[in-house]
Amino acid sequence: MSARSGIPAALLLVVPLLAFCPDAFAQTQCWAPREDQDTVTNPKWAPQLRAMMAAEKIARDTPAFLSTPEPVRMRTTIAAGPYDPTGARLLVRAYPEKSTVGIQIWTGKCEVIPQAERVAASIGQIDVFFNYPVAETFLGDGGIPKKTGEVAGYPEYNYWIVITKDGRLPWIPQTLADRLDREGQRREQSLAEWRKDLVRMNVPDAATTAVLEKGIADYKRYRASFSAEQLAQPGVWADVSGEAKLKLDARIQQLHELSPSEQQQYDSWTREARALDRQAREADKTNKDEAQRLRTRSNEFAMQAHELRNTHREQVGSKILAASAEFDLFNIRPGPADRALGFKADPTFPDPKSPTRIQLITVMIPTVDTRKGRDAWSKQTKATFDYAALAKLLD
Repeated sequence: MSARSGIPAALLLVVPLLAFCPDAFAQTQCWAPREDQDTVTNPKWAPQLRAMMAAEKIARDTPAFLSTPEPVRMRTTIAAGPYDPTGARLLVRAYPEKSTVGIQIWTGKCEVIPQAERVAASIGQIDVFFNYPVAETFLGDGGIPKKTGEVAGYPEYNYWIVITKDGRLPWIPQTLADRLDREGQRREQSLAEWRKDLVRMNVPDAATTAVLEKGIADYKRYRASFSAEQLAQPGVWADVSGEAKLKLDARIQQLHELSPSEQQQYDSWTREARALDRQAREADKTNKDEAQRLRTRSNEFAMQAHELRNTHREQVGSKILAASAEFDLFNIRPGPADRALGFKADPTFPDPKSPTRIQLITVMIPTVDTRKGRDAWSKQTKATFDYAALAKLLD
């Protein structure tokens, strides 16, 4: 019993489930026929199918999920294959009668239109993936999974809850070899694109070409300077404090600045241009021809100043390119895993030799829709879902 209210403790646990939806369970109208995709019913995917059916039962047994904030029809979609069992997917969606733009979603006695998800009609969902490739949901372009919290003791990355035995994560640090090879490929591509640009523009530029070619040669020498053991270590960024980047920025800023003699000439031409422009505006009142002559002379001085600045920029451009290339390359070093520049899928987990074993389960229950209390409903679903029961499906 509660010491303050006299209400049984067990009942207190139920109250939060009902707080956001007084008519608990009443809003879930029915379950539409299940949708099968790819070759999920193929007998060789039987372990995946059993796992998905068990996960669907967990979803159906989650009171908060059934206590929707508005009338819905639920539908389950399952998929696996067609060529291998990697990426078996269970999608449980809650569909209102009409979408937010008025499209009729419900049809028949207890069905939803086939294109319900393509028109983004669901108001909430539970997605459970089994042995799904991690590159798509976790690694992306940057290759760094973002830890977004913990749910029921399981880590959450990129808002996906990751469930494995012993907490093993399905990604490993990119090695120094990975990061250097990536840098080498980027340099090769930059040179190839630059050469195409030169052909298209039909102009020579030996300075930039030489810098790009030197960058590739530097990469090859730098990579060869490391042992096989070092190349197998995680690739990290050496400039942890950012001090080297500040020095690079200062050097680039210095290169952008004109020399004292150039600055003097630039200032002289711009002063002449401004003075002549003022005279031209005065002459506009009495002598249009003289005003035009003065304005033409003003433009000539302004153009000289502009060309001086452009010439300087072209002269230092290759130096800036070279300094940036050295910085980008020589700060890639071997180091500890907790400072890895990026991650890649672990090729040994899930074990490719046992493709039907469930070794990795990831769960997504979005909680971002604030309309009609949907966020509170989804958050409660996420908080009360039985992840421990899901973990028992791991093999």
